[in-house]
Amino acid sequence: MSNHTARSENAYIRFQALEIEEVGGFAVPVLRDFDDELFAIEMGIVAPPYIVDFASAHLDTAPGFIEDEGHTLHDMIRQRFDERADEVIGLYEDLIASAGVYLSDFHRHNIKFAAA
Repeated sequence: MSNHTARSENAYIRFQALEIEEVGGFAVPVLRDFDDELFAIEMGIVAPPYIVDFASAHLDTAPGFIEDEGHTLHDMIRQRFDERADEVIGLYEDLIASAGVYLSDFHRHNIKFAAA
């Protein structure tokens, strides 16, 4: 597997090549098509729990994270996800282990949990 810079379609292409449609219990949309000229990606529809938006994803190596006044990626996840932080950290680790995908932009717009 080669090292790629951050581009959404690279992560989706990786998932497709590895036949991954879920990671850590979270659905990942299937890549249908993309157009570099239009900056457009067409993907399948998923239902919660899911993770989408891999624009910040890097393949095979972690991006150079810039710590914000001593805060790490784990600190950011804990701040944004409170009681579900450990689940999101597990998802981060599963993305790396299963597909070599390093995601740095975790927020509630790109990760949805199943309804309680």
